[in-house]
Amino acid sequence: MIITPQIKYTVFFIILLINLIIDNIYSSIFNCIRYNGIYIGVIILLHHIIAVIAYMGWLLPNKYLLLLSIIINISIQLHWITNNDECIMTTYSNKKCNIDKNEPLHDIIFLLHDSDSTINIFGYNIYTEYILLNIFLLLSIYNLYYLL
Repeated sequence: MIITPQIKYTVFFIILLINLIIDNIYSSIFNCIRYNGIYIGVIILLHHIIAVIAYMGWLLPNKYLLLLSIIINISIQLHWITNNDECIMTTYSNKKCNIDKNEPLHDIIFLLHDSDSTINIFGYNIYTEYILLNIFLLLSIYNLYYLL
């Protein structure tokens, strides 16, 4: 079976939708948007798009999107290193949505290391996030190399 670009984009957007659903289940983001307005909704959506590009960008069949994935991966890691392993978007949206400041972004990757999740594969620590991001970064670089 040949995996066409359309299939890759479809998988990418399905993962984005799944992430939004997971986030709503864990932290009721849709209620937060209803009470705080569309601005926080845009921030949350942008946050999920950035996360999906970081984790799944290597699937994208476009050299510019692969380059964007590489830039986002490196930027996230530099941001975490310079911000005590915290994401400013998570901190902001948690504050606006009255969510505990230590709660991470709830997405598919969160389920892989959430101790309450039935699909917990990794125990959570920030190094798991760095390892996963670097694996996805290498996959993006590899795919970009073969697209050029």
